[in-house]
Amino acid sequence: MRKKEQGVVEPSFEKALAELESLVAKMEDGGLSLEQSLAAHKRGLELAKQCRERLEAAQQQVKVLEGEVLKPLAGASGDSLLSASDGGDRD
Repeated sequence: MRKKEQGVVEPSFEKALAELESLVAKMEDGGLSLEQSLAAHKRGLELAKQCRERLEAAQQQVKVLEGEVLKPLAGASGDSLLSASDGGDRD
């Protein structure tokens, strides 16, 4: 579980996904009142956002582990990178 800024604990990805699937099933059954449906929809949006953020973070970690984030620039040499970073001024 992860803590949010306001002390609220977020469920793990797996628990959030299971809760989201449960909410969807309840809503599809049609047995919820209007108020319950609105509350379920709101909670579902929160859970979907949490799951999406966790997936994006995991994808970012995979990219770093695979080295895609730190690929060298195509056709760039060390001298041209140094020149660009210091405005071309050399001592």
